[in-house]
Amino acid sequence: MQAMKLWLVEIRLKDWKPDFSALPSRVLGYEEVEALDDYSARHTGFDQFKRRATYEPRLKEKLSQLGLTHLDYCAPDAVSL
Repeated sequence: MQAMKLWLVEIRLKDWKPDFSALPSRVLGYEEVEALDDYSARHTGFDQFKRRATYEPRLKEKLSQLGLTHLDYCAPDAVSL
């Protein structure tokens, strides 16, 4: 049986949009999660970021100002810590 590991998951824009000059890169943030493998870490990290985007005022405001929803970002990379 595999043990849960700690993972750092990158959350970034799916596509770069030139009108986002306020963003220095496509990366929106990072999520730290516990998961069995990188696949489940990426899904867990995405879901965690999506939940935080609904209740964390600073993140909610940032995404709202940029006109972003969960359809605009993804979690393509996870690194085991």
